Amino acid sequence: MQLTIHIKNTEDLVLPLNYNYQLMSAVYRLAGSDEEFSEFLHEEGWRSGGASFRMFCFSPLSGHYRIENRQIIFDGSISFELRSPSEDLIKAIRSKLFDKGCFKLFDTTLEVRMLECYDRRFDDDAYRIRTLAPITLRQRTEDGRSVYFSPEDREFDELINLNLYRKYTAAFGTEPSSTADLTLASRPKKVVTKIKDTWVTAYHAAFDMHADPSVVQFLYDTGLGSRNSQGFGMFEILE
Repeated sequence: MQLTIHIKNTEDLVLPLNYNYQLMSAVYRLAGSDEEFSEFLHEEGWRSGGASFRMFCFSPLSGHYRIENRQIIFDGSISFELRSPSEDLIKAIRSKLFDKGCFKLFDTTLEVRMLECYDRRFDDDAYRIRTLAPITLRQRTEDGRSVYFSPEDREFDELINLNLYRKYTAAFGTEPSSTADLTLASRPKKVVTKIKDTWVTAYHAAFDMHADPSVVQFLYDTGLGSRNSQGFGMFEILE
């Protein structure tokens, strides 16, 4: 299920370039309209093999902006999209936004202008996709370092499908019906973002994706790669 949040903005909204963590925190607060579900989301999540997943992804803020002094300044209306395979999560956030009509990002209260809730479904097994939020994949070395992988690395497909397997089994208790076959369709663009005290390397790119429709649907709603609930891995379908 998908939810687009349109924000009324009549003054300049000044944010740091790395605002992913604060936007994620705003999503968690919005999910708090259902106390039991909010506790599950914060403390447990969906688990598989010792890993815990939050099962949502979100896009960067969209709107007219300029960049000055390492800050991003939005000077008009803004929107962003939130997706999840969990209807409970989307409904909890929609309910909170209907009730309050606003939410807080950093110290700024943002007024909600409109909500669009929809449930896009997929029937085909082949699509051209393009990242809205960059994909991040990493492995830890024996000495504790993080190694990040580009779509041009041979390990990329294996790690994408390992992540898919873990998320899917956590969500549904069964294996995905296929792997996701990604063929790079553009030159990757590297992006380095700070999440709290951690620098994360990620990549924007376009791909030709082949997978069973149920897997396409799941990845569309959860995102590709890791750290989806921190603002990574959301993609759009190119018609």
